[in-house]
Amino acid sequence: SQDVHDRALLYYRLMKQDLAKASAVLAGNVSLRQVMNGFTEDRDVALNDALFREFNSLSVVYRQTAKAFIAPNKRPRADVAAAMAADQDAGTMAAATAAAG
Repeated sequence: SQDVHDRALLYYRLMKQDLAKASAVLAGNVSLRQVMNGFTEDRDVALNDALFREFNSLSVVYRQTAKAFIAPNKRPRADVAAAMAADQDAGTMAAATAAAG
């Protein structure tokens, strides 16, 4: 795409002129050490595991489990949630069987 090409050319020219200034421009006011201190996925493993269990919900957007932003009287009961999970598992198995067959 032309946009990607133009952006790459901009970065190339910035780095060709002065690498230190290019780093300051691209990193903003944040030091390079702060920018490159690891992957986000490694920071909060427990939260990420909880969010992946609720992947197709607003939990990913809010970065909180559903219990944090859904009122207790609006949450599904445990038996309803278990039935919904079983239905999803059955649907997944049916789709996998259909794709394999």
